[in-house]
Amino acid sequence: MDGIDTAIELAKNFNLNEVKFIFLTNYGEDNWPQEISLRIDENFAKQIGALAYIRKQQPLENIIETLNKLLE
Repeated sequence: MDGIDTAIELAKNFNLNEVKFIFLTNYGEDNWPQEISLRIDENFAKQIGALAYIRKQQPLENIIETLNKLLE
């Protein structure tokens, strides 16, 4: 099970207000596989309750800055 499947299962079985998670992904609008019908993007991440949607292609400094802000 990947992180997307895990988040969907958590949303089905738990109150996600009590579970804190982020998406850290290679996927995005510019490289989305055609065989995946569910669009996992920042909007989806927010709807399901993720604290953030972080693309791995971002500079490491940006990822660290986002994580530090979330941990404050």
